[in-house]
Amino acid sequence: MAFNDGNGFNDGFENVYSNKPLNNGLEIMTNKTELIFNESEMADDSMKTEIYIDDLPVSVAMASVIGKRPSQQDSVIIPDYKHMTLNDKTKFICILSDGMGGLSGGEIASKTVTQNMYKDYYAKVWSKENPSYFEFLSTEANIVNDKVLELTDENGNPLNAGATVVAVIIDGYNMHFLNIGDSRIYIIRDGSIYQITHDQNYLSVLMEKVRNDEITLEEAEAHPKKEALVSYCGIKDLRIKEINIKPVKMNPGDSILLCSDGLYRVLSDSEICDIVSTTKGDTNIAAYKLTAAAMAKNYRGQDNTSVILINFI
Repeated sequence: MAFNDGNGFNDGFENVYSNKPLNNGLEIMTNKTELIFNESEMADDSMKTEIYIDDLPVSVAMASVIGKRPSQQDSVIIPDYKHMTLNDKTKFICILSDGMGGLSGGEIASKTVTQNMYKDYYAKVWSKENPSYFEFLSTEANIVNDKVLELTDENGNPLNAGATVVAVIIDGYNMHFLNIGDSRIYIIRDGSIYQITHDQNYLSVLMEKVRNDEITLEEAEAHPKKEALVSYCGIKDLRIKEINIKPVKMNPGDSILLCSDGLYRVLSDSEICDIVSTTKGDTNIAAYKLTAAAMAKNYRGQDNTSVILINFI
């Protein structure tokens, strides 16, 4: 995972609204602040999963593996059973964060993001009748960004760490989400998969140049800094955060997948979709199979790989 130092890529910005129509009646409207640029083997203790089924209309599971990295810098939080419903209504938050920063910096940053956002959701909005999830997610993005930015080491020096975050709030069959960085959220519906978030890296800037005929696709794909993040928690000036304005309507049989880049960099969309679609009966097994399939590729530098899977029954 690469990220810039917070000083670059800040030539100007504008607020935009973007509609992203998808097949099968799925339409995502997001509000984001965009910058305008001028230029399987697996150790038992490396994985964790949880699942909730019983009589709920939704089941949730997570899986996380360290891969071939020296430490686990992903952080994942899903609710326990008593925090999945309120007044007989499904209502909860799931959060995934991918930390960046040498030694323990990335681990501390990602846990700072997930733990604070999880705590604030249940303290500030969970029990409210009709909360503004857009307002909560927008405000919370700034809060956790500042908390990561303020992290220091044992000597009081800036930790200089960062973290991505994807968060999903479920309220009945409505879904609200936040994205900062290049972790992803997918929806799997009727055997098809849709990425509903936009990767906030320099490649997105290069692709805009391609669309404007400023550079070729080959030049964009060959750029050495294409994977550098232009937005992440811990940046000096958080200008890009992706939040849906209208709730995404979920249907029985739909699945929501949150994942770190360790998954989608080694598994294709079709491979991900096949695993989720063919393991509908057991959310726990599906989450396990996703991380196991990534590990089975046996890439030398396999990154930490984490997933959260939400199945609507």
